[in-house]
Amino acid sequence: MLYLKALHIIFVVTWFAGLFYMPRLLVYIREADEKGQSPDVRNQLILMADRLLYIITWPSAILTFVFGNWVLFEAGYHKIIFTAPGSWLAVKYVLVLVLYGYHFSLVHIFRKLKVGKLKMTSFALRLYNEIPTVLLIAIVMLVVVKSNISAVYGIIGLFILIAVLMTASYLYRANRKKVNHE
Repeated sequence: MLYLKALHIIFVVTWFAGLFYMPRLLVYIREADEKGQSPDVRNQLILMADRLLYIITWPSAILTFVFGNWVLFEAGYHKIIFTAPGSWLAVKYVLVLVLYGYHFSLVHIFRKLKVGKLKMTSFALRLYNEIPTVLLIAIVMLVVVKSNISAVYGIIGLFILIAVLMTASYLYRANRKKVNHE
């Protein structure tokens, strides 16, 4: 059982590595397009994103799903998921479904970006990049503290985190514009 949990955690970590780096590559591709950089730069970034997506991120997402559900049944968590003591697990599964939705959206965004049909700006992609951070914190908090966390405090904490991340993103953008104009 511990080996299953370890494998689940390993693939969660590698999946998140992909989910954190993929949007950064999308930002760089978009910026290469916006700045009119050479096609070689764009092609190299697309190659890197392709490899990240299909060699690391997708396999990790699939193995996270396999080992996560294996742990769910092996540990007997499936018996409590829809009970009061297992409510944290139900919420975790909802957040994980949102995370898979985010993963699929990255694939869609990447496909559109590759053919030059993406409308999102590099800044919008930077903001989009913060979604897995919020989900990671929420999921880890749920798993660690389980039902001991107050839903109200959890929601307040997430809103504060989102506000901090948004503020940091806007400050970064303002600083970047200032540096580029000097």
